[in-house]
Amino acid sequence: MKNIIFVCCLFSTLTTLRAQDTLSVKVGIFFAPQALINLKDPSQGSATITPVSLCLSFAKGRGVVNAMYNLTYNKVQLVYWHELVGPTGLYAVVNKGVFSKGGYTSLGVTRSVAAGRAVGFFEVGSNWHEWTPTVYFGAIIPLMFQVK
Repeated sequence: MKNIIFVCCLFSTLTTLRAQDTLSVKVGIFFAPQALINLKDPSQGSATITPVSLCLSFAKGRGVVNAMYNLTYNKVQLVYWHELVGPTGLYAVVNKGVFSKGGYTSLGVTRSVAAGRAVGFFEVGSNWHEWTPTVYFGAIIPLMFQVK
């Protein structure tokens, strides 16, 4: 799963970057209120969480790479987002606990909402070491500041 996500990210990055595109760099914080359900054991029911992450974002062309530190769960994560058409995009996430083994990978789709001030998302992912498919849906509310 990790290799598939890596190849997809690399391919889409190489096919969308153009020499005339300028690099945009932003820093900030993300709030991500969301609901989730574990598809391996749906009898556990659903849950709601609101992770908070510090973010360093690099955008060029139709692609964005976010390096993040999740304050809520003490994890580092890398997110690659790619614009498809207008306010719709696809993304891949890889994260790793700072002091724990294992990690998480996922793929998702986004849609800009609230006049572009937030993003709605739907995501499916799993732990690295065990197939535990989980579905997430919610919103990402970024508070970002332009650096370059």
